Amino acid sequence: MKQLKKDLQAISNILKQLTKKTETIAKSLGKPKKTKPAKKAKAKAVRKMKAKATRKAKPKVRAKVVKKALKVSASGTVLTLVRKSRKGIGVATLREKSGLEGRKINDIVHRLKREGKIKATGRGIYVKA
Repeated sequence: MKQLKKDLQAISNILKQLTKKTETIAKSLGKPKKTKPAKKAKAKAVRKMKAKATRKAKPKVRAKVVKKALKVSASGTVLTLVRKSRKGIGVATLREKSGLEGRKINDIVHRLKREGKIKATGRGIYVKA
């Protein structure tokens, strides 16, 4: 009888311990787990694996960049036309190629001459300075 009583007390103590453990497990399930930092050997192995993976990775295909056409000023257009001509360019040719009117061409040519970017070689013929 005494032995049976001792056995029952031992079983009840074990059951109490088990209930405590289950309660702590249930509480920890509700909380996010805290991860322990990996050991250095494992971290090095992971780095090596990542390095190998990056070596074998396929190169990324870049999207083609479409460049917008820049708006060139009227004086910039006239200046490029004058610079492209070797022997010089006349006012009439500037009107045709640039699409600008007469008075505007005259003003631009005068301004470019004053700035020293072009010079006149003859009457109505201009070359780069």
